[in-house]
Amino acid sequence: ITPNSYVVEKARKSIAKTDKSLSGGLFLWYSRVMNKVSDMVEWTTDGRDDNYFYPNYTLQVGRADCEDMAFAQCSIEPELGTAFGFWDRGDNKPIGHAWAIGIVDNELWIFDAVANQSVKAEGSSYSINYIITQNSIYVVDGSTDFGEILWG
Repeated sequence: ITPNSYVVEKARKSIAKTDKSLSGGLFLWYSRVMNKVSDMVEWTTDGRDDNYFYPNYTLQVGRADCEDMAFAQCSIEPELGTAFGFWDRGDNKPIGHAWAIGIVDNELWIFDAVANQSVKAEGSSYSINYIITQNSIYVVDGSTDFGEILWG
């Protein structure tokens, strides 16, 4: 998470500002950050050799996988964290996935630039194992078993 990168700052400045203190303002800001990354970056797989790229690289090349897109979001807005876990796309076969996550009105919200969707974490099709923020790493459910990770 590199909020002070020139490329990241340029992306941040290109997003229409919101007053985060107004009702819905924080949610709108986080959504705009997600939309910006989704517009700038096309999802692609790293293949079996998963690589983590710096957000400035991700934003420059415009191609990345899910955790690189989430790290870019968290660099643009360091109040967001990157969550790692599983996402059920509706076929009852959860895949290993990463997305940005933030707290809005004391509720945990998912801001997934790959799917370009934001949903409340509770009751969603996402399960969270870990959250990485600029300053900490949190183990959410104590799990270290990632099961079958599907590619593509």
